[in-house]
Amino acid sequence: MKQIVGTIAFALAACAPHPLKRQMVGLLEKFDRWDYNGDGYLSHTELNKLQS
Repeated sequence: MKQIVGTIAFALAACAPHPLKRQMVGLLEKFDRWDYNGDGYLSHTELNKLQS
């Protein structure tokens, strides 16, 4: 599921104007960094680690 969402987001970013494209790719990179277990969701535990 995560790969599908990432692929769709990347395809949309490719069609977007340059600054928006960079923002979307940056957001996907951050999401991947925050999704510690790689399940495609940000759990309460993962979000709490961001605030620590």
